[in-house]
Amino acid sequence: MKVLMLNGPGLASAIQQAGYDHVSLELIEQTCIRTCQDLALEPDFRQSADDQQIVQWLRQDLTSASALLINPLSTQAAEAAGYAAALVRALDEHAPATLPIIEVHLSNPFVDAQAQPLRPTGCNVGLLCGFGLRGYVLAIQALHRQLAANS
Repeated sequence: MKVLMLNGPGLASAIQQAGYDHVSLELIEQTCIRTCQDLALEPDFRQSADDQQIVQWLRQDLTSASALLINPLSTQAAEAAGYAAALVRALDEHAPATLPIIEVHLSNPFVDAQAQPLRPTGCNVGLLCGFGLRGYVLAIQALHRQLAANS
């Protein structure tokens, strides 16, 4: 079962701003891949600084995934609303209602009014925030449990 893991623009700078000195994009990727492999899941980890690339991956690859983990970050506050709307549209149009989806944030997105969680209406999205790197592990474990329950 393939877990599509998408990380949007600004992840590297968010790591630095949040003070996660021991965390890097490479460590996040390694941790996600190892956690998936330990649970017999197929990891598909991706990151792009281009918000349109994230939307395109959602449109093209959701149907071949068994689950989705997404950290949608955006560093451009002025463009964040348009990017979030495009992500929600892509999820609503392309995510099967039964697809397990978890949105992950290293820190708490509720602190910053510009960074709000996604709110699609056509699918159910869980949210993990404020757990740092551990949030990715918890999300993968939760997706694994959902997949096992649906099998």
